Amino acid sequence: MNINRQWNLQYRVGSRLVMLLTLLVSPIFFLEGNVVPALSSLGTNIIRVAATGLDIPACGSAETPCKTIQYAETLVSSGDTILVGKGTYTYAPSGLWSTCYGASTTPPVVCIIDKNLTLLGGYDGQNWSFADPVANPTIIDGQNQYRGIGLFGSNTITPNASLYMEGFTIINGLALGATQGADYEIAGYGGGMFATNAPITLRRVVFAGNHAIGGNTNSSYGGAGVGGGLAISATPPGTISTLENVTFDSNEALGGSGVDRGGSSLGGGFYIYSAKVNASNITLQNNVAQAGTSSGSGVDANQLTADGLGGGGTAHGNSDVTLQYVTATGNRTIGGNAGGQAGHGHGGALFAESASMMRVYDANIQDNVSLGGNGQYAGIGGGAGIMAANSNIVIERTKIIANTATGGTGTVLRGSAGGGGIYLTRFVGDTTAVIANSVIADNYIAMGSGPGNPGGGGGGLWLQGVQIDIVHTTIAHNRMQSSLVYGIAAIFVNFSTPTPTVANISYSAITDHINTNTTRALVQAALHVWGGNTINLNTGVFSNNSNDTNDNNDPVTPGGPGAINGLGTMYQTGSMDYVSPGSPFYNYHIAAYSFAKDKASESTTRLDIDQQSRPYGNLADIGADEYLPFPLAVSPGNHRLSLNWNKGAQLLAGGVNKYSILVSCESGTNPPNEVGCDQPADVGSDITNYLLTGLSNFKRYTLSVSAKTSQGVVIGTSESIIAIPTDIFIYLPLMLK
Repeated sequence: MNINRQWNLQYRVGSRLVMLLTLLVSPIFFLEGNVVPALSSLGTNIIRVAATGLDIPACGSAETPCKTIQYAETLVSSGDTILVGKGTYTYAPSGLWSTCYGASTTPPVVCIIDKNLTLLGGYDGQNWSFADPVANPTIIDGQNQYRGIGLFGSNTITPNASLYMEGFTIINGLALGATQGADYEIAGYGGGMFATNAPITLRRVVFAGNHAIGGNTNSSYGGAGVGGGLAISATPPGTISTLENVTFDSNEALGGSGVDRGGSSLGGGFYIYSAKVNASNITLQNNVAQAGTSSGSGVDANQLTADGLGGGGTAHGNSDVTLQYVTATGNRTIGGNAGGQAGHGHGGALFAESASMMRVYDANIQDNVSLGGNGQYAGIGGGAGIMAANSNIVIERTKIIANTATGGTGTVLRGSAGGGGIYLTRFVGDTTAVIANSVIADNYIAMGSGPGNPGGGGGGLWLQGVQIDIVHTTIAHNRMQSSLVYGIAAIFVNFSTPTPTVANISYSAITDHINTNTTRALVQAALHVWGGNTINLNTGVFSNNSNDTNDNNDPVTPGGPGAINGLGTMYQTGSMDYVSPGSPFYNYHIAAYSFAKDKASESTTRLDIDQQSRPYGNLADIGADEYLPFPLAVSPGNHRLSLNWNKGAQLLAGGVNKYSILVSCESGTNPPNEVGCDQPADVGSDITNYLLTGLSNFKRYTLSVSAKTSQGVVIGTSESIIAIPTDIFIYLPLMLK
């Protein structure tokens, strides 16, 4: 098995970065038509737009709103605000509108050049003091012919353009690259929005069904598709862009076709280049980054292939990106097809390359796909959840679950796959990685169809030439095709990299990795350390793996296994006792009786995956979850108490057969009508609220709830709450004027 052959083809990272710097350092914009100067004579800093308005020089008042956003933009000065009423706003090809292209053959519906503006949607067109984007959807529609918004600043040092935007949906935008010209001309950037040299703040914005499509060329390579929904490029130093409550749904970045290879695709949902961005409450669903095709060799003069990178989003070129509270599902990245060497698909949900930092906090990354392209030599599928190359990366309190990386179909050699959940690699620099308080589970890798056995590995993680700390992480039930050998949970290698992988794995659980290899006597190991690489284990749990590590000098690794230190600090147990592992709940919280409780004696990590305090008691638990009693809320009433444990039901989803309520009563009190004092009562598994009646007012009741399995075993308990029924309620006084 020649595992090196195809993996060495996948990256010429220096050449790739040079190419993309050429693409992105010099974005330009073009103007056509007449641009109306700002009219200071309006005497106001607010312009209003309604679908029923009129585009006339005096428009913008509440009584006479303008009809289009672009006309209103021509009437305002930097620092002004445009309020937009409900309705759908499209491109107007004539009249006083400006037409700016911004490295694309398609103009935007709204063009902003060298202005700092606020754009607010969600008004009903009558009441301009209150916005409700849900009741009053405000839509910018590119009609699959025009980009949604173009924002361009001419000053690369001191920003003279910016946009605050709230309450809009941007749909059907198109950024189409040219069929010839420089790299930035044949690329399509930001189908929904393209912002260059200009920071942005987006709140409550939806990007849906937008397209960034590279041009089809007669040159060596096709144009790149960059940022299907949103592209942010080269914001001035010291500026920060902010995204809050932003959804990217079914956007796509598509590379064009070329003679030797297709164009790359980067960021189906969003693309960030050389910018600092803080994003929270982000939804990435069903976005696609698909590289272009070619009947040629598949490789250009710089040895680049047509790669699909970052189905959900991409951070690139010295960017500093923080993503918190992210949901990424159903995103795909697909390598380009070629007559010879096909392109690779990397980063099904998220991709980072040469980023100064990517931070991913409190995320759910599930059911994403990386797929190699088809050709004589098929492409690799890697990092279906997250891939990072030559980038500092921190992943904390994140679930990376049920993602799939698959190689492409080959006629000479089928494609490899690696890192079903996470793929991290370092060819240059001294970047580091941290994974903490996270779950990496149920991810899968498989080679593509066709002849040959090119290899692959790392059902959960592929770690190549990296320095990484893995702390309080649960790595469970990852899988790989039966003919693959290396690292069901994780593989540690240094192919083509100047430095080996060194992984420090502390207080983590590696469980439930079952050998499926039937083609040879070798039993697949959960952790496979290639010769020359090192893992340092510190106080963790191995449970229910067919083979924990390749420490037995397995014969298929050249030079034998690498250094595996700290095996003596690892506990062994038959089961970790998760609440409900695997499909459909993927619940890797630990049960009240889990072996992992109180075993991380020297841990200093203060939060678990749910941001609950760690440790509970004197010692922390091994893995991502710290077992705590679940929250119980009690609301007092007249002779009654109302119980709610909805949060506990979420934490224990899939593992509960019934809940049991226990009430302890103060001496001399009435027992509840529903249950006896100190007599546990089962109430079913679908109940999270319960009312106790007939109680004595001003008497103490101690309440708790237990969650039980079908065998009656207690899987979790609530907090114990003391509550007092009362008929005394305090109301705010009624003030009459």
